[in-house]
Amino acid sequence: MRGPIVFGLLAFTIATVGYSVPGYGASDGALREQVSTIFTQRCAVCHGPAGVRKYAEAKGKFDYVLDLDRLATAGKLVSPGDPQASKLFTLVARDKMPYGADTFAEDPVPDDEKAIIEAWIASLDQSQGNQRALLSNQFILDAIAADLA
Repeated sequence: MRGPIVFGLLAFTIATVGYSVPGYGASDGALREQVSTIFTQRCAVCHGPAGVRKYAEAKGKFDYVLDLDRLATAGKLVSPGDPQASKLFTLVARDKMPYGADTFAEDPVPDDEKAIIEAWIASLDQSQGNQRALLSNQFILDAIAADLA
C-alpha cells in the first residue's frame, strides 16, 4: 500500500533535486551562470573553497561563494527576493567588496555586474527563504527499506 506513495515521493525528489534554490527555473539559468562567472572572477580567490584565505580573520568570512544554492538559502548573506536587505549585495554595491590590496574595492565591481547580482537575488523566491529542506538520500533509502520490509 505504501509502495506507490514511496515511489511517487522518490520520483518527485529525483525530478526536483536539481533545483534546490526556490524560485529557480529554466529561464533563470542564464542569470545564474552570469552570477557564477562574476563570483568566480571576483570573489572566489578569498571566498571560494580553495580561497587564499588572505582575509581569513575578516568578520563574516565564508568559503562557499561558488555554491549558489547554499549562498541563497543559508540566510547569512542573501535575503531571497530582496537585494537591498542582502548583506552580500550591499557590500558589493557600496564598493566594500571585493577587497583590494590594503583598501576596500581597489578594483570595484562594475555597475553592469552589480545589476546582474541584484537581479539574481531579486529572482530568488523570498517566500521560501532558507526554510526549504530537501529529503536526504538516507531518508529515501530508509523509506524504501521500510516499505519493502
